[in-house]
Amino acid sequence: MKTVVYSKPFFPLMGGLERNTLSLCLALEELGHSPHLFTETAQAQEDTYSFPVTRSTSVLELYKLLGEADLLIVNGNVSLRAIVPAIIRGIPYAVIYHNYEGYARRGSGPRTRIENWIREQVARNSAANIFTSTYGKQHADVPESRSHVVFNPVDREMEPLYEDIHQSERNAKQPLLFAGRLIAGKGIFVLMDAIEMIPQELRPPIMFAGEGEDQGTLEKRAREIDGDIELAGRLNSEQLVEAYHQARALVVPSTTHKEGNPLVIAESIYAGTPVIASDQPPMIESVGKAGQIVEQGDAKALVSAIRSLYENESIYRETLQHTEERRAKFSFAHYKQRIRAIISTLD
Repeated sequence: MKTVVYSKPFFPLMGGLERNTLSLCLALEELGHSPHLFTETAQAQEDTYSFPVTRSTSVLELYKLLGEADLLIVNGNVSLRAIVPAIIRGIPYAVIYHNYEGYARRGSGPRTRIENWIREQVARNSAANIFTSTYGKQHADVPESRSHVVFNPVDREMEPLYEDIHQSERNAKQPLLFAGRLIAGKGIFVLMDAIEMIPQELRPPIMFAGEGEDQGTLEKRAREIDGDIELAGRLNSEQLVEAYHQARALVVPSTTHKEGNPLVIAESIYAGTPVIASDQPPMIESVGKAGQIVEQGDAKALVSAIRSLYENESIYRETLQHTEERRAKFSFAHYKQRIRAIISTLD
């Protein structure tokens, strides 16, 4: 099957959606399909992927490409500029949703209501709607027979990096890890509040991996707190896997930023590292018993969860066991099986 995958962002931009797009294209290739990625993200150097990549903002160019395709997959919510050409061409399309609220966009004005109604109709007529959480699926009004839940997987190229580390010995001297964009909505300052509440003699070291618009404010706050706080910046694949290995736990304390299902949770659990996450429904489902869930924005609850995993070894060992039992759900092989099953319903 010739499949056009549309993703507005892609590498060299760095993020979960970009990495998931790569995983999707590689999975389609391994399943015997012929993926062709269409992205609006420019690239200074020539692409060397095993599948063709077209980088353009031209709807006409996408329309021409779809003339040779059997299926369009839009990765990253309903995109009318990608789907309308497929409808005109008369080819089926599928949509993958990574955000918290399905196909709807925020807003209450007449224009937003009309646009959301159009997106709803497009979603309801999709050959498949794929959500990264059950909550996302339940939140969207689309036919059950064409709705699926697929967790984000770890990158195929990164999987070998995990194999020698996920069962390594862990101890209470290992740091707490935050990995993601350094923005307030990700809960970074709630995390700093929690760290400051922990008695100094019990305060764990913490590493922030990532960059973002609130990085300067975070650095200032870190200097004000008497603790072992490292701002490591953006890490490459090898460094990120090593960071999971070195961590006692990953913390994802997102507040106003609504998560679809963060890839860092999949990576952490696959590395054998428990997760502390805020109580957004997609993250509750993703974490399961492989960590602890706290009310978003509640620094005291975050303190309790952190201290529990650092100071109660029996709880931590039990959590490690659940993490080990859960890791296969985030493998590339499991992801590929789910994509195969969904594609088979379209034949």
